[in-house]
Amino acid sequence: MPPSTPPASQLSRDVLAADWSKSQARAGLVLVIAIGGALAAGILTGNPRSGVLIAAGAFSVGFGSFQQLCRSRIVPMLLAAAGMCVSSWVGTLAGLSSITAVIASAAAAFLYAEISRRSQAASWVALQCAIWLVISTAYPVHGLPALNRGWLILTGGLLQATVTALVRRIAGARIPEWSGIQPGAPTQRISAIHATLAIAIAAALCQSLSAGAGSQNAYWMPMTTLIVLRSKLGQTVQRGVARTLGTMVGASLTTVIVTAAPPGQWVLALALFCLRGQVTRC
Repeated sequence: MPPSTPPASQLSRDVLAADWSKSQARAGLVLVIAIGGALAAGILTGNPRSGVLIAAGAFSVGFGSFQQLCRSRIVPMLLAAAGMCVSSWVGTLAGLSSITAVIASAAAAFLYAEISRRSQAASWVALQCAIWLVISTAYPVHGLPALNRGWLILTGGLLQATVTALVRRIAGARIPEWSGIQPGAPTQRISAIHATLAIAIAAALCQSLSAGAGSQNAYWMPMTTLIVLRSKLGQTVQRGVARTLGTMVGASLTTVIVTAAPPGQWVLALALFCLRGQVTRC
């Protein structure tokens, strides 16, 4: 067994362990303000789909408040918002062809893997960009309408950054740095290249499978690959289990809300808000 492979007992402890002392519920509540506001505004103005996209942008960018670049917690949020916007444009156009979608997804995964070795904050920004590129390949559009999704995501990201900055200034709250995703330790160049190529190939294969799945939601395959796959087996298994359990809890909570209340835009918005709030607090 290679030295880098952890024993089965250690791997089990890493996967099942939960350090609740690092829970940051109050910080999460600050971040859901923009999400709830976007959903409510979308319904009140008769544009619920736009509201959902703005809320999605706010949700993704919100995690950037736990990162730091250039001694600032807002800079990663702004970079992510801009990068997600551009990535959405690229993915929307790439999705017009299965071949270009696979190439674009592989390229995004490769860049993400390369950047991940630089710093935690840069890795997080690159991951958000890659995720939104993959998601957008499932919704291809010709011409100027291809720009709409990107602008809405950018709006949500900027809204989240603005609300977070205002709350911090008014309340004097300091959100602690998130210790969830850490960049891998320096490795030999050959090992780093292997890990980068593995992530890119896995993303390309999953993108190919999603294209043949016949379902618009099949983009979850390459998206999950980007989120879960790590250079170390223990980290990959841990994130895979955590994502599976988190998805099941969120989906169950949403199902209970929708089942208990009459279907409607406000009920669905509440379900989405609770799901995103639960994820943000983890």
